[in-house]
Amino acid sequence: GSLSLVNNPARRLTGLPALRHLDQLAELDPQLPTLMQGIAPGSQQLLQTRLRDVPAELRVSVSEIRISGETERLYSIENLSGELTARESSAWRNLIRVLTHEIMNTLTPVTSLAQTTVTMLDETEATDDIREAVTTIARRSEGLMNFVSRYRELLKIPQPEPEAVRVIDALNSVTTLMANELRGVRLDIDVVPVSLEVYADRQLLDQVLINLVRNAADAIRDIDSPEMRLSAKLDFGRVIIRIRDNGRGIPEETVDQIFVPFFTTKRTGSGIGLSLSRQIMTAHRGEIVVESGAGGTTASLLF
Repeated sequence: GSLSLVNNPARRLTGLPALRHLDQLAELDPQLPTLMQGIAPGSQQLLQTRLRDVPAELRVSVSEIRISGETERLYSIENLSGELTARESSAWRNLIRVLTHEIMNTLTPVTSLAQTTVTMLDETEATDDIREAVTTIARRSEGLMNFVSRYRELLKIPQPEPEAVRVIDALNSVTTLMANELRGVRLDIDVVPVSLEVYADRQLLDQVLINLVRNAADAIRDIDSPEMRLSAKLDFGRVIIRIRDNGRGIPEETVDQIFVPFFTTKRTGSGIGLSLSRQIMTAHRGEIVVESGAGGTTASLLF
């Protein structure tokens, strides 16, 4: 299991600068060394594991090479977590169906009503009917415009203007802003070290934090002893900010769809908060990961 050569990308990926043996990968996931050793030469395998305490999907390819008469295994590891997965492709197809459904639901009756109104123009006693028809067309058109405007928000993420931001200040600012929504919630903020900074666009970071804190607040609104923990730390050169609640968690059948625009489990939700948050993190060359179970939900921002 000893490793004769490890390149810098592998060290950065694993966060193990002194990686010299496969068994060291157990620091990331106890099962990872065994899983990697079990891959036959000439094949590849997708592994669900954790990197720096964050869920990750790795594609590991194994081949054999001969060096100085010795047969050695060559492991190639690719992190697929940031790529568009098959599930996300399916989710985007669902989004297109939603868009088509909403637009057609408006355009079909509006078109029909407009055609009917044209025929009524020749009737001198149809003024009230025409007025009602035009009012209906205007109302439906306005609804469609609002829907399209919400969709356009997803395409208008400004280019980040990064600056050094004290994480503790950002977290305190957001919780102060949302004090009413957090009333009655046991709130814990833990940043290590307290001076921890992240290089980010402050306004866009605030937008992401507000979305996540609001989601957490909604998740614990109707439970006994609601709790929320906001934490941050430096982990192998990356800043990780986490928002955790002790709510009931996201249903397993919907957790894969939470980043799809307009998908929401809330009665009054817009369904764009998490999608916007992911785009903002992508613009920062970062990631957003959401884990959920019966004991609550944790959203992690990785910079």
